[in-house]
Amino acid sequence: MFKGLLAGLMLVIVSELFAANPILFQNDELINLEISGDFDAIRKGKRESKLKRAYHPISIVQNDSTKGLSSAILAEAQVRGENRLKKCEFPPLRIDLKKGENMDTSIFKNAKKVKMVTQCNKKKRSQWVHREYVIYKIYELLGDLSFKTKPANVTFRNRSESDFGILNGSIYDQQFTFILENVTQVGKRNGNLENIKIDEYKKSLVESYELSKVYLFNYLIGNHDTEISKDDVRNVELYQDSITKKVYPVPYDFDYSMLVRQDGKIKYKSFIGQICNFDHELYKVRPIFIQNKTKIFNVVSETPYLSESEKTNIKESFTEFFRRIEDDKTFNKIVKNSERCMEG
Repeated sequence: MFKGLLAGLMLVIVSELFAANPILFQNDELINLEISGDFDAIRKGKRESKLKRAYHPISIVQNDSTKGLSSAILAEAQVRGENRLKKCEFPPLRIDLKKGENMDTSIFKNAKKVKMVTQCNKKKRSQWVHREYVIYKIYELLGDLSFKTKPANVTFRNRSESDFGILNGSIYDQQFTFILENVTQVGKRNGNLENIKIDEYKKSLVESYELSKVYLFNYLIGNHDTEISKDDVRNVELYQDSITKKVYPVPYDFDYSMLVRQDGKIKYKSFIGQICNFDHELYKVRPIFIQNKTKIFNVVSETPYLSESEKTNIKESFTEFFRRIEDDKTFNKIVKNSERCMEG
């Protein structure tokens, strides 16, 4: 009887935890959305300071080919980012989802706040977003301490805030985007880790295995736009275990990587400068990359948003990466070069 009660209790706990997770990120199926709002007003946030940047009301409906348009849910959106905010014609968005009518039946149920990675500029808009989406999917293979994503085709419809009742305003833009899991949700999925900021960060508490995984991954994709130091934490979210006080880094924003900017053609260097001044564990994280080699290549092959030439370039680059880390002599050189700045 006790075993039966225990099993029932565990089932309830698991069910509640599962129910609390947004259904949005339970698979990688492409969704079609229509988002209506005053995008002229939203884009004005590019010229506002972060503290003054306003949220603006939007409505979101899902366009299902078999069911038609879903009932609208209400939300608010603001522009976000730093470099992208300055340079993008259509900057990325932060969306605050509101509790209310139709939310319980929406694909956004339990999502609360999400980020949307948009197609920055028309010239290279779709390719860059496609490639960055692939990067997120690859990092997911390496562990649960990663951001989940959801691909979406979005029709943005423009309307003034005084016409908030109108769902189908004029088409402002149509583009492929992907939605990024909420920062807090990543911590919840990984044992209720707390998201912390730079002023709470201590270098000595950073978990060296996860740090090494972040930087070897950056090496894989040709990315040097990441920093974790006492002065700056850039393009990494930090999470802390309340008991052990250990700090775990989770990378994001890969738009400056060679994989994104150079059509997948990555020029690898043996020096991994960012690992300086940390007790890295490159030898320990190397196996997780090698064990997932086939899966990593499969993500590239099976992603429908990449052209065949992009897939070829990325696979050729990754082949070189694995040649470097699978060969003991070459990998030893990489490790030694990463240690040079710690000498003396």
